[in-house]
Amino acid sequence: HAAAERREALLARERVAEEAVLETLSAALREELPRLRQYREAVTAFDLAFARARLAREAGLVRPVLGEGPLRVEGGRFVPCEELCGKLGVDYVPLDAAFDAGATVIFGSNMGGKTVVLKTLAFLQLCAQTGLFVPARRFETRVFRAFHYIGEGRSREEAQGLSGFGFEIRQLAEAWPDLERGALLLFDEFARTTSSREAEALISAILERLVAAEGSLALFSTHFRGVRRIPGVSYRRMRGLRREGLDFAEAAGAELAARIRLIDRRMDYRLAEDEGESRVSDAVAVAVLLGLEPAVAARADHFFKDN
Repeated sequence: HAAAERREALLARERVAEEAVLETLSAALREELPRLRQYREAVTAFDLAFARARLAREAGLVRPVLGEGPLRVEGGRFVPCEELCGKLGVDYVPLDAAFDAGATVIFGSNMGGKTVVLKTLAFLQLCAQTGLFVPARRFETRVFRAFHYIGEGRSREEAQGLSGFGFEIRQLAEAWPDLERGALLLFDEFARTTSSREAEALISAILERLVAAEGSLALFSTHFRGVRRIPGVSYRRMRGLRREGLDFAEAAGAELAARIRLIDRRMDYRLAEDEGESRVSDAVAVAVLLGLEPAVAARADHFFKDN
């Protein structure tokens, strides 16, 4: 019994000693706490800087050049598309372009690469404005106060019940107040679900308004050739299908994947100045390569040229 009492007394003294030690350590830690926070912030900053440097080296990224002038892209890459091209074994064509007008229209047929141009620019700008280096040889840009991507690239969950056209108009209405703040607006096949005449009228009216919005930059991808030529707007086109030596019979009987790869190999995904109405339809040619009956395609080509 006496031994048990002595044991309890010793344990009580031990607890008192432990509490005293803990209090001493806690006081020292409380005094050191501001410096510990600084150490944590320094380690975090170093870790982020190291991760960014490693990413820049592994992915071939460069520091963006920020200023107030036009946007210039040399060797710009939309990394998800580049990686997909690598998996499919097709060449990826980086973007080389300068956008020095307040608004630019990019014409081209479906599968011609218009959307990839917009997504490349969006990808580069998002990297630059989040403090990251960019996948390009050189990227000159500026900081935009607002950024809107108008088209099917956005989720439609918040706009259930709207048609595709209605959803795009709602996106436009949300972006409109930012025109005077210095916004980047990318219109991906805007109004493609309505009639061509209505779409061309809408795009023309929007372009006319955008030219007057100083500090903002807008790009439209469209296959509607009737868009008005507005002073101050730049008009470009995708170079399109390379027809020299193109053997349409090569696609006959081939699997869909092989047909798509043939289109990829024959499509020139570079930008060029647009000189006006084309007399050649890439859409009809692509339709043939994807399996449209040649007789139907020939009549479509006839109607296209006749119109």
